[in-house]
Amino acid sequence: MNCKLIFKNLFLVSLLLIGVTACSDNDNPKGGEVSQDLTTTIERINQSVESMQHLVTMLSEHRNITEVNLEAGSADLKFRDLATVSVYSGQTNSAIPTLSFAKKDNKYYWTVVYQGKTTELTTISRDPLEVKPLKTSTGFPVIGTLYKEGIGQIWTVDTGSGSYALLDESGKEILASADPKFTAFDNIELSNADYIGLSLVGIEDVLKISRVDISFRISLPEDNLPVLFKYEASQEVSYSVNNLTEVAIKAI
Repeated sequence: MNCKLIFKNLFLVSLLLIGVTACSDNDNPKGGEVSQDLTTTIERINQSVESMQHLVTMLSEHRNITEVNLEAGSADLKFRDLATVSVYSGQTNSAIPTLSFAKKDNKYYWTVVYQGKTTELTTISRDPLEVKPLKTSTGFPVIGTLYKEGIGQIWTVDTGSGSYALLDESGKEILASADPKFTAFDNIELSNADYIGLSLVGIEDVLKISRVDISFRISLPEDNLPVLFKYEASQEVSYSVNNLTEVAIKAI
C-alpha cells in the first residue's frame, strides 16, 4: 500500500459548510468589507503559520514523531510528551503571500514566500524575526488584510508590534486574493518507517523528521474477555511494548 498522502483538493472538515467560489485577483467588496472567501483564506494562512511555530519547536528540541493520525482535513503529527502538530491539507498558491521559515546558525527565522521568491520577515525595525519556540513566545506572526481607498484589500502582517503592509519585490503593496483551499504544506510522505517527510512552501528540501513508533498493548485472556481485577486479589497481566523505556501503573 502506498502511504504517500498528497494534500491536493482537500478541505478542512470545519470549512465544508462554507461555500467556495472561484478565486479572484483582488478581493474588493464595496465599502471595504472582507468577503467570506477571503476571511476563510486568512484563517487558513494563519493555521499554517501556527503549525509552523509548533513544528519549529519540535525540530529545535529534536523530538521524534511517535504517531500520525490522518483526518479528513489534516494530518496530526504526535510527538513525544503528547505535543501535536496539525498539517492542514489543501493546495499551495504562489499568488498568496505566506510565511515559512529558514534555519541559520542553529536558529529558525520567519520568511515570506510570494510568487516563488523567499525573503526574510522582519520586525518593524527591520530586524530578522526569529521563530520563538512555544512556552517562550506569546504567539506567532499573524497575516491579515487592510482596506485602502482606491486600491482594495492589501495583505498585512503583525509581528507583535502592530501590523504593516507586505510588499512585493518592487516595493508595492500586494492586493489580497482569496483561495479557501490554501495551505502552506505541499505534501506529507508517510511511506518511510524511519521518518516523516514534509514539503512546505519556501523550503526546497523535504523536511525529514525522525519517527519512533510507540505502542503499548495489554494481552487479553484466552477467553478474549476484558481483564478483570478482583478486590484485594492478585491479577497477572501480560502486555507488549515497543520503544518504551518505562511503564508504570498510575492508578486502577
